[in-house]
Amino acid sequence: KRLDFLVEYKQKKAQGGNTVDYGKNLARLRINANMSQEELASHLFVSRDLVSKWENNKRRPGYDALQKMASLFSVEPESIIPVEKKLADELSLCIPENCEIAPEQLPKI
Repeated sequence: KRLDFLVEYKQKKAQGGNTVDYGKNLARLRINANMSQEELASHLFVSRDLVSKWENNKRRPGYDALQKMASLFSVEPESIIPVEKKLADELSLCIPENCEIAPEQLPKI
């Protein structure tokens, strides 16, 4: 399999596209649980402001917070942030913004 998806992902991100919309997933789960941002923050021992940043895709929850939220909402962590998208988001940070990679330059894995 090739990493062509990573080049496309990086291009979408550079154009301002929302590459991982975990915020909507998190907000939906929180609202369905009849929970305020403040209540969720209290369960996770974080600030309400941080929960707001997660829901607005300004910050991404860490592994521990993701696991706690999944347990709290009785869902798999993947239903909040799909692993493939999270991995692509993190890998895209390794590619400089002005870097242009042709698909044939990508290694086969």
